[in-house]
Amino acid sequence: MRRDTLHQTLAFIGDIPRERISQLIAVGRTQRFTTFGFELDLLRRWGRNRIVWAGSSTPPPALCALALTLVRQLSDAGFVLEERDFVPHVTLVRNSEREPAFDTIEPLVWMVEDFVLVESIRTGKGANYRIVERFAAVNGPAGP
Repeated sequence: MRRDTLHQTLAFIGDIPRERISQLIAVGRTQRFTTFGFELDLLRRWGRNRIVWAGSSTPPPALCALALTLVRQLSDAGFVLEERDFVPHVTLVRNSEREPAFDTIEPLVWMVEDFVLVESIRTGKGANYRIVERFAAVNGPAGP
């Protein structure tokens, strides 16, 4: 993965008509959270889709609550989302042929001060991401 594509997905929305983007932004603006740390200390691989990812042995409750609230409100607004358990992770490698050589890493804390609505633009070289809107933590540097 390229550095500029590393991310934690809170809710995967998929393709939607452009006229619905304002609804997504409205839901994002209702989210209230304070900054928190997301400690990455595990390496895992999903064999079915051959993705190696970094995750947390103790996912922060604030991250799980933010994802749950966001998914619930998006569903209430009529968006159809993937139905799967939320597994906080950052994808590191796609199309991996083997398991990682080790399953733990030196803990790295990713400070969460905001989240973004991203448009994924598919190209022949993979996906490029364009930030559509940024939603800051209420106590973050870019907060209200």
